[in-house]
Amino acid sequence: PTQGSMRFLCALLSMLALRVSAWSPHLARFGISPATQVAATYSPSMGPAKDGPFTPAVLLAKVVLGEPQLLKLRGKAISIHSQEIKKFCADYGVDSKMQQALIKKAKAVGSDLGFLS
Repeated sequence: PTQGSMRFLCALLSMLALRVSAWSPHLARFGISPATQVAATYSPSMGPAKDGPFTPAVLLAKVVLGEPQLLKLRGKAISIHSQEIKKFCADYGVDSKMQQALIKKAKAVGSDLGFLS
């Protein structure tokens, strides 16, 4: 995906997230509730994914895109975010230990917000 398409996707997801409360009744038709806890794809140290404000959007994307496509898209977004953190650290002379801590913190915050549901 190009940088423009990733920006469009981020903007679209942000707009959709504003309407997450309206999706709950529709997700129930598919047997999905915001309280559903799904284990993270590969996260042995973090345990199950947490519910957050973006959980309904992620669950809707799982229904619309299918789980394999969602995992691929999520992996690409995580990769791009990690690259941006690394660029930031390189620009400001942040050492590699702090860089890894920032990436780990981004993963924890993503989980808290429901992006890993």
